[in-house]
Amino acid sequence: TELPRANAIINPKQPGSTYPDADLAGVGIAYKLAQALLRLERICPMRARNSMPIQEADLLDVVALGTVADVAPLVGENRRLVRAGLQQIQNTKRAGLRALLKEAGVSPDKVTAMAIGFYLGPRLNAAGRLADAMNSYQLLMTSSDQRAQQLAAVLGQKNRERQAKTNELLEQAKAQVAAEGIGDIILIAGKQYLAGVAGLVAGRLTSEFYRPAIVLEVGAHESKASARSIPEFHITQALDQCTELLVRHGGHAEAAGFTIRNEQWPALCERLRAIAAAQLGGR
Repeated sequence: TELPRANAIINPKQPGSTYPDADLAGVGIAYKLAQALLRLERICPMRARNSMPIQEADLLDVVALGTVADVAPLVGENRRLVRAGLQQIQNTKRAGLRALLKEAGVSPDKVTAMAIGFYLGPRLNAAGRLADAMNSYQLLMTSSDQRAQQLAAVLGQKNRERQAKTNELLEQAKAQVAAEGIGDIILIAGKQYLAGVAGLVAGRLTSEFYRPAIVLEVGAHESKASARSIPEFHITQALDQCTELLVRHGGHAEAAGFTIRNEQWPALCERLRAIAAAQLGGR
């Protein structure tokens, strides 16, 4: 992959990176950058003295939300950050997060990674999956309890719409699987598979059939896909072996996404089936 021209590239997956945890979620990388900037501000202040707007710990609730919602592996530094973030959520200063907890029926002192994965994360993601994520951003940023309650209600409704759409597309995907048969990897494509819910459909297919699954929304010239996988098959490493067929890709062991030119899709399917057959061997 050709790296962009930049003064700095922050990515622990880069060849030659000495950072000890290459599986750090994207939100964790953003947190590390914020952490460094905040520490630099304390050493060389650019603001008026004692005017630091936030502390590092104030960000940990969002880090926990983002790490779990991104389906990042909860090991190593991801696990430590999520554990600290769960503690922060219990006493969060964010009006929006308090409202979201109430809308989802989750008690602040009962928040776990599972609660984020099944109740909070889906609500925050729902707006972006169906339209754009601005409501979710505004929810996390607002200081108004009234505004927070309004936005949490909107996200709750969006989540119900997302659930209905996911169930509809899942049934279509399962019909395709039944017609084409279950191999070592499930590869589904169609114009109807909205990019925003493709990952959810892939996740449900993976859970039901215990196979890595890729669901692709067919576009005019380029298409976007989401992938979910099982512990025995590192989906991002598999995509790394197909780099020349892809426009871009990224992810981690159990979840990934990529963009591909339509004419390359058949070749990618053939390559991934071969990789899956070699690694899974018809299990």
